[in-house]
Amino acid sequence: HLLKRMTRIERGDLYEFEVAEQELSVGGGMRLAGGRYTLRELADGHTEVAVETRYFSTKWPRWFWRPLETMVCHWFHRYLLTSMRRTIESP
Repeated sequence: HLLKRMTRIERGDLYEFEVAEQELSVGGGMRLAGGRYTLRELADGHTEVAVETRYFSTKWPRWFWRPLETMVCHWFHRYLLTSMRRTIESP
């Protein structure tokens, strides 16, 4: 599970959070610290959602692990955004 604590809200535009509790299988020494969801209204009436995640890692050497961790974060973001889209589009 992942428990987030909201730290800043600009209603309809920005939702920042810190991670209060984490029990995820994201791998070894990688711990999520916080992040944000940024929403932007598009001309066609849709909304663009951008996700940013901050994390800490104890994996070394960094030049080797950073690209792999970046890939894991992208997969995690894709999972989140796909889940959000499915929820919104379901009848």
